[in-house]
Amino acid sequence: MEELNLKFEFSANFAQLPPQFSIYNNSDLIYPETTVTDKYTAELKVTVKDQTDNRFLIQRFNHDQKTDQQLILESLYVDGIDIGTILIKGRYYPVYPEPWHSQQIANNVTLPEYETGALQWGWNGRWELEYTVPFYTWMLKNV
Repeated sequence: MEELNLKFEFSANFAQLPPQFSIYNNSDLIYPETTVTDKYTAELKVTVKDQTDNRFLIQRFNHDQKTDQQLILESLYVDGIDIGTILIKGRYYPVYPEPWHSQQIANNVTLPEYETGALQWGWNGRWELEYTVPFYTWMLKNV
């Protein structure tokens, strides 16, 4: 097992309702539900397990599906190292709003299940970054 110091930096744009997030390591909640009204930094320590498949997951929510709202992951630092170039390997799985989603399907528009490299999230959904342990070996292979 390894212990990592994480620092997630967020910003938000919204018309009425601010975005919210929570952070998970695999299925473990590591940072509670938080509202972002401008800029926000989430700092935490996490112990990562010696297993081959791991992931950081940011659950993004509180979009009213009516007004403009964005949550932006500006950066992620691991033990003080900015891993920004690796963030584009993450996947964002949007939850498309209804009835818009059904209308797109009716018009034969295929919406992607996920977006790779998206760090600006308009809809509710989740962002995932898969990694392996030892973490620094994975990081060096992915820079």
